[in-house]
Amino acid sequence: MLDVSQEKLWMDQLIEAGWEQGCIFAPAPEIVKMIPEFINFKEGQFLVVCTQTCSLLAGNFQKEPVVELLVADPIETYDANAPRAKGKENKNFHLPFASDKKLENKFEAVNCSISKRMFLPRNILCNILPIDLGIRTDTLKSFKGWIANYYMRVALPSQLVDRLKIGNKSSFKNAVTKVLKEKDEQGDPLHKGVRTFYVSWSPDYEEININKPYKILLRVICDKSDIEDCLQNLFDTSLVDYRDDSNIKNGIFLEDIIVSSLDNTTLDLIDGMFRFNFWDDLSSLTEKTSACDLD
Repeated sequence: MLDVSQEKLWMDQLIEAGWEQGCIFAPAPEIVKMIPEFINFKEGQFLVVCTQTCSLLAGNFQKEPVVELLVADPIETYDANAPRAKGKENKNFHLPFASDKKLENKFEAVNCSISKRMFLPRNILCNILPIDLGIRTDTLKSFKGWIANYYMRVALPSQLVDRLKIGNKSSFKNAVTKVLKEKDEQGDPLHKGVRTFYVSWSPDYEEININKPYKILLRVICDKSDIEDCLQNLFDTSLVDYRDDSNIKNGIFLEDIIVSSLDNTTLDLIDGMFRFNFWDDLSSLTEKTSACDLD
């Protein structure tokens, strides 16, 4: 059993060093040795704290013995409008630094990979300091939301996921992706103005008869109202083959797809729907959280 005075010392060290969720550090060789081999950690990579601050700074090290960390790769250029910067991708998030705090005077951000995460003893942080990168409060909030969304996601039925991909280039998923890559009047990809997608589907169980279609309803939420009509027209045109209930395509019937701006979207409009996105690989179709959380 740990001595109470030792636990207090460790907690004081964590607080004094400024450790919190989102802190970044370069692990020393003795910590690198503790990283599981399958993570394939490489020189030049960093570790980022995933554990919520309240648990990270908990006084009882027996009840909270570990810290969750993920691997981050430095990236030279940061685009604040990229999907990864906005938390729209399920597995990757770009965490930027203050303009005067470039990592090693070269890198503007790190790419956080949720697929490369691990648990290590929490007390390894007690005698080291996080790197001071001047990460903004709003950026940390986005990072925390991205982590939370990953753990809150609910998987689509695997059969539905398979049907969304049938046909490769002519698939439902590809048709939506092509629309998102179209440009607006300013020449920017339309996906930059899309906040998220909400979906509902029936029947709501894993396996259905191969001849029975999944019925889906989509709502697209935009940050800007000036692209609503453009997106609506593009989706209506691109997905018209999935609206014909007399000739079901790839086992999917699209009941409707509705585009609306965030300002015009109320909770009753997305009641019973779940959130997901199209920016990651297969898992992009399963990043869904309760529709009650627009932010």
